[in-house]
Amino acid sequence: MLLPTRTFRTHCVVEFPEVVDIANAAAVRAGLNRVIADHVPPHGALIADLTGSRFVTATALSVLVETRRRLEPRGVELRAVGSAPLVCKVFSVTGLHKAIPFHRDLRDALAPAGNGNPPLAALPAPTPRRAVPSRV
Repeated sequence: MLLPTRTFRTHCVVEFPEVVDIANAAAVRAGLNRVIADHVPPHGALIADLTGSRFVTATALSVLVETRRRLEPRGVELRAVGSAPLVCKVFSVTGLHKAIPFHRDLRDALAPAGNGNPPLAALPAPTPRRAVPSRV
């Protein structure tokens, strides 16, 4: 799968498909491997652009974690950007934002680390649901 890619200095932005699931995960992995080999410089950053997604599947999270593990030995940081409420919530609930810096804006994701625009280290906690008494 060819993934749309843009390069900004030492950062490579990869647009993820709207949905990454079991049907296309192998193709997304292959596309990411190609992007990493061809476009990601050592000690740069790969930014997973999830702005086209309304939600993130467990398969997509798995692909992101695998990608992070592949990038670490090269000194490349994986970052993610997304704006849909369910995407933000999944990163918060799973705690993945602690391992993969998550931004709601591409401009912040492209900024150098430590520039005063930190990733969302403390995403809002999900709103607890109130129990509704059952009528028996």
